[in-house]
Amino acid sequence: VPPALQTAAGYRNELLGVQDIDAYLEPIAGTGGLGVATVTGMVRSVQLFDGISGRSDNWAIAALNEPVLIEFPEPRAIRMVRLHLYSADGRAYRFVVEASTDGNWRSVADYSENAVGGTIEFDITAGAVSALRITGLHNSRQEDDPNNAFLHIEEIELID
Repeated sequence: VPPALQTAAGYRNELLGVQDIDAYLEPIAGTGGLGVATVTGMVRSVQLFDGISGRSDNWAIAALNEPVLIEFPEPRAIRMVRLHLYSADGRAYRFVVEASTDGNWRSVADYSENAVGGTIEFDITAGAVSALRITGLHNSRQEDDPNNAFLHIEEIELID
């Protein structure tokens, strides 16, 4: 494949030119959720806001102890967050979630002591939220495989 057909994302296709591939990927490149938010610190972040949960192959992943930052284009009134964690194999996680409203961070969910899996809901009563920060602390699968030091999130639902 000629180098001219390779995009910055590393995709190659003999039938499409660089502009065609980039135009196709533009809605998801660098965002988690097709413009819903900008996500940093997480791989496959488009999975966070795609409306799909409960599938073993559809999750975003972040290294433990490395914060995931979800920044909204405009502050949003969020009443509740529903977090769908990957737990098809019974795994559970310890993590914390913080919200920024006025440039200051405050804890909105603290699961640092008790590991949880599945779907977790928590209220945010802070007003307009400009960003969320999620930091994974532990994955129960680490006990069997020390290389499994990741937080896996299938979906994030933001409920106004």
